[in-house]
Amino acid sequence: LIVDGGVGIAKKLFVGTDLAVDGIANLDVTNIVGDLTVTGDTITFTSANANDPALKLINTTNDTDGAELQIRKDKGAAGADGDIVGLISFIGDDAAQQQHIFAKMAASIVTAADGSEGGKLAFGVASHDAEFQNGLVLQDGNAEDEVDVTIGNGTDSITSVAGVLNVGHDFDVTGDAVIDGTALVTGVLTTTA
Repeated sequence: LIVDGGVGIAKKLFVGTDLAVDGIANLDVTNIVGDLTVTGDTITFTSANANDPALKLINTTNDTDGAELQIRKDKGAAGADGDIVGLISFIGDDAAQQQHIFAKMAASIVTAADGSEGGKLAFGVASHDAEFQNGLVLQDGNAEDEVDVTIGNGTDSITSVAGVLNVGHDFDVTGDAVIDGTALVTGVLTTTA
């Protein structure tokens, strides 16, 4: 079907094999049954409604598994240390209506060696002057099943624990330590029941 101009379809259009659109297709409601593969650089969802657009992944299978969001890097070559696997940026307006990254999640490869693969997941925010800094970093350790965690950025960062902090191993303090208003003297810890 080739139409030089406009065409209107009052009810349904069934396409048996491929549908090629050269230009823009405006669809009010679209239901796709089966897999959807989109080849392109940018997919944009725009809405003028409050709390929209929403991206929903709904799993309706009666089992213990849930929906999965995959961000995959497949560069067609061997992976390398430092490769960024995926990035999620949260961008908004400042008071001058300039766009800035206010928060970001970045996943990367720390060790790409076959059999010793290790990753890194960093969460960061704009830090006081729109300069971006990581505040929570989960990273492959130097032994199997070990994960190292860095909280805060710089010695002036404050880490607050609202509840109880349980430490399962050594507790090392570099600098001053104050417990319940009492300074901890180097090498001496007194506890009361």
